[in-house]
Amino acid sequence: MKRNLTILYKTFSFLIVIPVSLLTEYFFPEFKINIGFFIGWIIGNITHQFWSKPLYLDYIKTEKNILTITYSNPLLKKGTEAYELENVLALRIKKPNFFSNYGKIEFEFNGLNIKFVFLKTDRKRIINDTKEIVELKKTVYKTV
Repeated sequence: MKRNLTILYKTFSFLIVIPVSLLTEYFFPEFKINIGFFIGWIIGNITHQFWSKPLYLDYIKTEKNILTITYSNPLLKKGTEAYELENVLALRIKKPNFFSNYGKIEFEFNGLNIKFVFLKTDRKRIINDTKEIVELKKTVYKTV
């Protein structure tokens, strides 16, 4: 449950500006905050949150040379994707840094760059799961 709350907080954290701006306008009317600017800013953030946010990685499994990824979108809607492990190229894992609380997994599949993110709390589990994938990829390349 904590993971879902973290994802929702990251998705809707920009909405904190609304009560702050209204309280500022109420207590300090000399600032004359332009409400139209804030409405435009909020609409811009909404489109950014839902059109450009990557998918949050839930589980990653390999069975019979098929890579299965279960993910959640910013509104916690679940989805599953399956990829043939032989066609997965350039698997990269980027660890969380100081400015973002999530890491990234990127790989190429049939010429497409596919990106997922994972939360800092899921880091150990995801890295352990991807170690198995890297070992499987090494054995595939050795046999070919």
